[in-house]
Amino acid sequence: MVVTFFRGHPTDRLLPASLILEAANRVLGSPKPYSNDEKSRNPLTYGPDEGSYFVRQQICKWYNGVLNGTATPECINLTNGASYGALIALLRTTSPQYTKGAYVVSPTYFLINGIFEDVGLRKQLRSLCEKDDGRYDLDALEAELAHEKESSPQKPSRFTFRYVLYLVPTHNNPSGHTVPLEDRKRLLEIARRYDLLILADEVYEWLNYTDKPNPTSLTTLDRETLPEGSIGNVIGNYTISKVLGPGLRVGWHETATPELAYHLSQLGSVKSGGTPAHLNTYFVGDMMESGAIDKVILNLNTVYGERAHAYRAAMEKYLPAGTKIDGGNGGYFFWLRFPNGYDIHAITQKCKDAGIMLAPGQHFEVTGQPHGWGDHHFRVSLSYHESDEATEAIKKWGEISQTCRK
Repeated sequence: MVVTFFRGHPTDRLLPASLILEAANRVLGSPKPYSNDEKSRNPLTYGPDEGSYFVRQQICKWYNGVLNGTATPECINLTNGASYGALIALLRTTSPQYTKGAYVVSPTYFLINGIFEDVGLRKQLRSLCEKDDGRYDLDALEAELAHEKESSPQKPSRFTFRYVLYLVPTHNNPSGHTVPLEDRKRLLEIARRYDLLILADEVYEWLNYTDKPNPTSLTTLDRETLPEGSIGNVIGNYTISKVLGPGLRVGWHETATPELAYHLSQLGSVKSGGTPAHLNTYFVGDMMESGAIDKVILNLNTVYGERAHAYRAAMEKYLPAGTKIDGGNGGYFFWLRFPNGYDIHAITQKCKDAGIMLAPGQHFEVTGQPHGWGDHHFRVSLSYHESDEATEAIKKWGEISQTCRK
């Protein structure tokens, strides 16, 4: 059997097929009031541009209750997952001719690079380096933005931003760090000062293996401190993939204002085909209304929390002494820094030959902005393999590492 620590997928046994089937039977089994409501529409017809109002209501009731949010249905735009949500957000709020800088926190979710390239922002990519404590050098970011501010041309529309910043603020992929509240507030101040959009990939908010609550979301902070006349500076890009399964392709944007949410819904393909994954959004809305989704999250946090403990114990026992282990408090990932004197490339290749797929740090660079993550780092996913499988693989990984000293 091949053990892959690269794959950020859920274990098949954790996918709640029976609960989704029950939701589908409730949605399709008998007529519902929302089927005749133009703001929601029948689940099997074309959906409204912003998505079913019924589903957006359920998202707000559930999300606000679980995470103390302040969202309203008018500030929600349904998407078919975070990947497409990011693409839509960038298509609707940036322009290669006007947007001068596209900042991406590094180390990063590596596949986000391609989405920035898809919207013509490859040349604008810049990295914002995450420090060892998980914080950013915001003074350096602001100094760079201030230096360029004098040359900014006239804004082509109120929905097009001069700069954009992409980050995973809670249980970051790959580092596992969470941006503290103090830094979230500072980022928002910088965003307003320099015409910067914050694209916050909020994909792991519900996967928390500690008793410590997550900091207030950037979108909520944006709404609570919104200047008069502003459309907001944050797009919260949410998905249900890490909870109910990525095959559903259901997510949403949350914004501080209805104006920005509506603008995001007006992509040509959406106006033509209706809200993406319209039927599946009803399954999700039903599971939020019934409470079924809460059962799923409770189980995931129990299973993943136990795995996080077992993975960490195995890594501390078997990997080289002095290995720094971050993450494991929520989300999917650990971020490891091996001590000096180990050949990361050789370790990766020998482990592959032994049936262990590793994720070395070079995969998590921002395109064209390397920080040398491949010299010492690995990302480890806890979502795919059970603890006993992982422990045996980590033991073998440690043995191989000792044969690859420089």
